[in-house]
Amino acid sequence: MMHVVLTVAFTSGAPKVLLETHFQSLCKQCQIHIAALQDDVFHAGLELDEPSILAVTNFSIDYYGDVPANGTCESAAEGSEHGPDMCVMDRYHLCAQHSGEPKWFDYVHCMFMNIDSLKCHVNGHCQKRDQFFTALGLVHPMCAKMAGVYADAIQSCAESPRALELQRASYARTKARARYGFAPIFVDGDKLEVDRFWRKTPDSMFYGQTVLEAVCSAAEKRQSGKPAGCDA
Repeated sequence: MMHVVLTVAFTSGAPKVLLETHFQSLCKQCQIHIAALQDDVFHAGLELDEPSILAVTNFSIDYYGDVPANGTCESAAEGSEHGPDMCVMDRYHLCAQHSGEPKWFDYVHCMFMNIDSLKCHVNGHCQKRDQFFTALGLVHPMCAKMAGVYADAIQSCAESPRALELQRASYARTKARARYGFAPIFVDGDKLEVDRFWRKTPDSMFYGQTVLEAVCSAAEKRQSGKPAGCDA
């Protein structure tokens, strides 16, 4: 467990640490690493009640997918591991992220933690789309309520042309980093080496500790001391 040994208020005028991640919204391994970001990084190994580490970062998640010029994400995703349901999930996630809601990641984290229900408890995706939409109709409002974000606003966005714009832009950013492999993570533009045990035996503690140390090191350079939650 990580221990808080130094608490320094982050200067409001200091530039935030750029923390960029890339995930699939219905991916089990991604779920594990999203949990590590929430618990081991932003809550400093659950030592912090409030995610003060998140407050010193400019954090983003981009997703994997394709929206053909003459087609849809859903049509492109037919036959893929997570199918067209992932297209819908991506839009909900991105609309939350770009909503201006300070608790957007709590919502996205909750959606990730409930992907077993959203995938009808199989590895790929629900066999029938109405099963997925039934699950989404239960999970989405629950996560919005728990996170304290507006469920109706996120859903309205996810069903609008704005969501398609966010989706295309997110997929393009991920595609531009394809050379770094699956689900890379960057701190201030530098890729972190957190790939060990990614699929067979995901090492979430190693992942979380590595990201936390990198964020704290970058934040410390912007002020005289580390933010609350960083190891000395």
